[in-house]
Amino acid sequence: MTYNMHVVENYLTAVGVITQIILITLQLGAFRKTKHPSLAVMSVASAFNVLYVLTSYGARHFRASGHNPLTLYLLAAALLTVQSTILVWSVRSLFRAFARACSPRER
Repeated sequence: MTYNMHVVENYLTAVGVITQIILITLQLGAFRKTKHPSLAVMSVASAFNVLYVLTSYGARHFRASGHNPLTLYLLAAALLTVQSTILVWSVRSLFRAFARACSPRER
């Protein structure tokens, strides 16, 4: 891989991790204010995403060293599956809470 591709790969990984850390901070801040459990669960999903991004990054570099990164790729797949499942559940729960809060019957 050329030097420019390494720079771009490192940049994209860093942006992904930084974005997820910002989201975790926002989600936990909103949880402290609202106490809605879906926000805490959403922050756990974001943490799994950080682990997924870092594991995928590590697997790519492990392969470059001439080793078989299958275990890291399987771990990355498991992390992504867990993250996706948790995130969908928490967003669904949050949307239901907003729907109840905005329901005309409740006003």
